[in-house]
Amino acid sequence: PWVTSVGGTTTRLDGTSVQESAWNSNGGASGGGFSAFFPTPDFQKTLPATVQNQFNNRRGVPDVSGDADPNTGLVFYFTGQWQQVGGTSASAPLWAGLMAIANQMAGHPLGFINPALYKLAASSTYTQDFRDVTTGNNDVHEKGVNVKGYPAVQGWDPVTGLGTPNAAKLLPDLIAAMK
Repeated sequence: PWVTSVGGTTTRLDGTSVQESAWNSNGGASGGGFSAFFPTPDFQKTLPATVQNQFNNRRGVPDVSGDADPNTGLVFYFTGQWQQVGGTSASAPLWAGLMAIANQMAGHPLGFINPALYKLAASSTYTQDFRDVTTGNNDVHEKGVNVKGYPAVQGWDPVTGLGTPNAAKLLPDLIAAMK
């Protein structure tokens, strides 16, 4: 409950717009679900009752998401070549970088951001602060293993959390929500 859990998405260019869905391809997928050890933290109790019914007094993860597909994820320069990387091990540092920028903008460390993230999710700024990912799932069907996961749906879900950041809008709103 004391970490900001980051799930994964993938993007696809559809004409002139970008479509984003839960990452579940090429042998990788966004994790997510509900803890067997930790109860629902207070900041998640602010989610609508329809979402609360899924929690069953358990911590839900992830809190947020970022592009994790190696085919659409982060680009970096290494030993003289541009390369791409993905996985939630790429989307989590993306969020860490955004929070470093937010700390710099605020002029001080923001500290534990989860209560403010969920406060924004319940506010009128949610749709401008986050891209709500509503398609895809984190089912597993690989090498004879079949595990039913969760679908991405409107609002918080246990595969993409609150969604992906619109950093230009989210960071100032997050700083204001932390006061």
